[in-house]
Amino acid sequence: MERTAERNVRVARVDAFDLRNAVTVGARPEKVFDCLLDITGWWGSPYLMSRDAVDIVLEPRPGGRVVEVWGTDEGCQWGTVTGIQRPRLLEITGTIGIDGPVLAVQRFELEPVDGGTRVSMSLRAVGADLPEGTGDTYEQGSGDLLGRLKVFTERGERQGLGHEPEWARNLHR
Repeated sequence: MERTAERNVRVARVDAFDLRNAVTVGARPEKVFDCLLDITGWWGSPYLMSRDAVDIVLEPRPGGRVVEVWGTDEGCQWGTVTGIQRPRLLEITGTIGIDGPVLAVQRFELEPVDGGTRVSMSLRAVGADLPEGTGDTYEQGSGDLLGRLKVFTERGERQGLGHEPEWARNLHR
């Protein structure tokens, strides 16, 4: 039997990372959780797949989508809500914006503490041929995003899509 397709198979390198970051927010868990779900209040540039992003949709229910919207019927699904327990847990499973064949689980866990709420974020990812330093980049980004969530919750200042800090807006131009 004659082959008509050219074979091109290579072995991919499998990479993984597991990062954890946390911040204490001066508000009750219920308020922090509401702000966490208002994702465009704290998530935005440069942590987007496209500079054409016009919205980020988080459907807060099991099976709900987390989608970066670029226009009518255009965008990228970052993940699916795989766990939600108000006001303690939000878990998203998907690519979480990491390029390539990837499976990642991002968890936000809220715990009341003296003076407010401790928000612990973890991101565990496994994928093929992840670019060098992906875990470090995501660790730095998670610290910035948690800081934006803190400002948004405590002061009501939107730090996300369309309201990013000046330095962040300039990175996507």
